[in-house]
Amino acid sequence: MKKSILLIVDDWEAHERYEDFFTKHFHVTCAPFAKTGFELIQNSELQFEIILVDLSFEDVSPLEFLQRYSKIRKHKHPKLLVILDEGGHDIREMKLLLSQNEHLIPRPFQWSALLNQYLLGDS
Repeated sequence: MKKSILLIVDDWEAHERYEDFFTKHFHVTCAPFAKTGFELIQNSELQFEIILVDLSFEDVSPLEFLQRYSKIRKHKHPKLLVILDEGGHDIREMKLLLSQNEHLIPRPFQWSALLNQYLLGDS
């Protein structure tokens, strides 16, 4: 059975690339905005093994996303991957908000490495 992944991606071109790539390996649910993503995360009927966040254009920065997510994180929470553009982020502060199974992924990244290192398998 495929694992479920929630893609929170606000760039439609990037969204299509992620969805095309991940559909081969996962059951994909998409959220075009952080607000929609938080609604899906808090829905008790939905359970995601993986959440991938790539926020480039909307009002919520990756740091703000992590600050909000850390407040609603469940005891047994899914793997969280936050894609970061080069520069402009307070990486040190963001790392303080991460817990086990949560990772910051700097751009550029290799799709196959992202899949193999973070998404396939149990780690």
